Amino acid sequence: MFKGTSGCRSGSQRAYSGTKAIMHVPGRAITHRSRLVPVLLLALALAVNTAAEPSLPSGEVVKLTDDNFDELTADTSVPWFVAVTAPWCTHCQELKPTWRNLAAQLKGQIHVGEVDSTTDPVLQSRFHVEGYPSLYYLRDGETRSYMSARTLQHMEHFLDGGWKAVKPVAALKSPISQQGRILGQLRMVPYNVRAYYKYLHNEKKYSVLTLLAAFLSVPVLFGLLSICALDAFFTRAARQGHRPLAPTHHPHAH
Repeated sequence: MFKGTSGCRSGSQRAYSGTKAIMHVPGRAITHRSRLVPVLLLALALAVNTAAEPSLPSGEVVKLTDDNFDELTADTSVPWFVAVTAPWCTHCQELKPTWRNLAAQLKGQIHVGEVDSTTDPVLQSRFHVEGYPSLYYLRDGETRSYMSARTLQHMEHFLDGGWKAVKPVAALKSPISQQGRILGQLRMVPYNVRAYYKYLHNEKKYSVLTLLAAFLSVPVLFGLLSICALDAFFTRAARQGHRPLAPTHHPHAH
C-alpha cells in the first residue's frame, strides 16, 4: 500500500629568464573570475534548496523532546505520526514492536515519533494527553487524534486516508499551531530557569545568596527603568502642555 521514494581550474605562469619581465594580464584574471561567479551562485542556490527541503522519514522511530520538537515539526507537509508514552505503561510497551514496524514500512513517507512523558513533561502537556499511549497525526499544521485499534492494519488504513474523516483538534490544543507553540515556549520558562540555576550553582559554584540577589535584581532594575521612562515621558508632555503662548500683536487704532 505504501511505496518508498525514495574544483577550480587554476592557471600557471611561465617564468622567463634574462631581462624579460613577467607581465600580468588583467583581462584573463577577470575572465576567470567571471566564470567562477555563476558556478558559485549555482552552488549557493543548491545549498539553500537542499536546506529548505524537509528531510524524508528515516524509517526509524524519532525521539521527540522539549528541545527538538518545534524544530523537527516546523514543516508538517511531510506528516508525523506521534505516540505519547510512559515507561511504566504496559500498553505502551506492547505498542513498541508495532510502532517500529510501522516506521520501517513508512520510510520516506511519514515520520514516526515518540514522546516520553516522564522526561519531557512540557511536550506531553502540549498534546493534552489523558491516557497512555496516545497517538496523534500531525499534517499541514493540524493535529488529529487516533482513536482506533492499535494494530498495524488499522493504523495503515488511518494513514492511507482514514485521517480525513477525523476532525482536527482546536488550535489551542494543537502542539503545532501558532498558539500551541507560543504556549509551549511559555511553559518551558520555569524549566529553563531551573536548569540555568543548576548550571550556575553546580558548575559555576555560585552561592545561593548570590543567585537569589541576582534573581531579585532583575525585577528591581526593570521597575526602575520603567519609572524613569514614564517620568521622562510625562515630564516632557507636561512641559509641552505649559509652553508659554506667543504674544499677540494688535494693530493700533488710528
